[in-house]
Amino acid sequence: MIALARDRKKSVVPKLFQGEKRLELAQKLLPKLDGSREFDSKKWKQAKKHLIKESHGKCAYCEADTTVVAHGDVEHFRPKSVYWWLAYCYDNFLFACQICNQTYKSDNFPVRGTVLSPPQIPAGVSAEEFAQLVSRASIEPVDEASGMPYDEFFRVCTEEDCDLLNPYFDNPEEKFSWEVDDVLKTVTITAKEPQFERYVQAARAFYGLDREELKSLRYSVYRDIDTFREILGAETITEDLKERVRARLQAHLLPEAQFAAMSRYFIWEKWKLQV
Repeated sequence: MIALARDRKKSVVPKLFQGEKRLELAQKLLPKLDGSREFDSKKWKQAKKHLIKESHGKCAYCEADTTVVAHGDVEHFRPKSVYWWLAYCYDNFLFACQICNQTYKSDNFPVRGTVLSPPQIPAGVSAEEFAQLVSRASIEPVDEASGMPYDEFFRVCTEEDCDLLNPYFDNPEEKFSWEVDDVLKTVTITAKEPQFERYVQAARAFYGLDREELKSLRYSVYRDIDTFREILGAETITEDLKERVRARLQAHLLPEAQFAAMSRYFIWEKWKLQV
């Protein structure tokens, strides 16, 4: 996992999640007579193209190319089954492969702190009043004044103290490292510090980051960068070849590179290569 940045430009965020359209979506969350709610997946799918771009065409969790491991979904970081008022919150969306999203994460969301409270809805409110209350309980992606202030939203989210890292809020590279097994031909995720072990365990359990196919795919990439490292260390190597090898290593560091977090760890931290 690498850190991701949310693009909040008005021209980028789908209009469905802005202004009056956002209020219309909030109205759709009105409970039925039996208290249940219906969600329209066609709505958040409109964010998919932009989310794919922000995650560089990879799953935001496992960093695999979604054309390799599985097709991608618009994933709700905080599950809509529990955090119903965030079902159409643009800041609750990210792009994840179907294996990470459906097979592993599903509705799991382990927290250790104060759970986010739903908006308080008085009895007998109109649909318009309901929408306003719901809209104030989450971020308006391009107009902060129309929703919960960004700092406030980030604060209450942080107070949940979730074991799952959100690449839009956290920098996973600060907490995760990687371990190679040349016998099994795998690369597994590990914790940089003992206090980060909780995040590693959660990533394994609920993102599937150490599933067998990922460990093998990562090893394949690792072998490539390790080979480039050996070439750079050779006593007899032309400057032209050195530059070409450095260029290949640099490509593995780019955000769009598959398993960039792992490559950055070995190239920058473990081997301390100057590329």
